[in-house]
Amino acid sequence: IDGVIQGSLAKPGNFPFSASLSHVVNGHECGGAIISERHVLTAGHCVHDVYEWDYVIKVGVTDLSDISAEQYMVKEFHPHPEYVPETYKTEQGQSDAQCERVMDVPMKNDIAIVE
Repeated sequence: IDGVIQGSLAKPGNFPFSASLSHVVNGHECGGAIISERHVLTAGHCVHDVYEWDYVIKVGVTDLSDISAEQYMVKEFHPHPEYVPETYKTEQGQSDAQCERVMDVPMKNDIAIVE
């Protein structure tokens, strides 16, 4: 996909709660939402059967090609204990939201927690 039809570029600070789960070699793989100073919520299929050390979390940017983006190593993934990879849902049919813990870092002005 080349882009969003009739969309517009986001300005810095428009989405301070957004994050990117990025592979250290291949780049952006999934979006996420900052839910605490140490946690990002993303889809379970994004973190299933992968290694934490292969990923970083990029925050505070609206352009994923921006090489000056703040990025943090993923400390650990916390998949839902009942997540079923084949269905992208839990055993009770809930969505596949998962949590990642990033390194302990102070939050900057353009980054916000989702409440």
